[in-house]
Amino acid sequence: MNTGDVVSNRTNTGKETHIDAVSESFKHFAQIPSAGSFIVPGNHDLHYWKQDKLWQICQDAGYEVLGLPEQTKIVTSRDSLPFNLITTTDYTTKGMHQQYTPDQIEHFERQVEAAHQQDNKPHIWLTHNASVFDVALNDPETTLRNTLGLSGHTHGRQIGANTPLQTLAGYAALERLNYESKYSSGLYSVGDTGLVGVSRGLGHAGSQAFRTARTQVVYYVLKSATSVA
Repeated sequence: MNTGDVVSNRTNTGKETHIDAVSESFKHFAQIPSAGSFIVPGNHDLHYWKQDKLWQICQDAGYEVLGLPEQTKIVTSRDSLPFNLITTTDYTTKGMHQQYTPDQIEHFERQVEAAHQQDNKPHIWLTHNASVFDVALNDPETTLRNTLGLSGHTHGRQIGANTPLQTLAGYAALERLNYESKYSSGLYSVGDTGLVGVSRGLGHAGSQAFRTARTQVVYYVLKSATSVA
């Protein structure tokens, strides 16, 4: 599963990203055992001038592209999957700052309500910006029950975590960019049965300085719970 910002677009010059490297990376990802291959776009992808080519590369690599603005499905449920899949488009506009409209928040709530009507399976919620899980939800502990939320966006707090000083610099960068979510990097518990995982990703954003953030591919193994009498 890929949670967006596959490319890093900066201008419309055609030099935003090494798009040929995308298909090369996907060849390696295809070797990882999985129940399915899904991708949701990030803000960079959605503003990329060659996004049609990008989606074709994703599909050629076996990914199902979900969470596009024109897609209106509330929740994806397939008998072949051991989980219900919630996919939300990314509404991030400029930088890290994120505000959600009442209509967007209502859509999130309807997505979750539809998923919880099928509580026979756990839920995986894919969206690029983890602020959906706390900024846009009135009651995250209830809304995220039996749910693993996966996202990216922060690029490892923007300025790495190799040393304590870099970690502090990363938090300062997020504060400067008005990033309001408490979910910035790593795995977080939400209530009794909810989790939010924020990946640092494989690349960096815009500047050589951001390379201090260690790259990361996260591998989750989902196990069914058994009750003890």
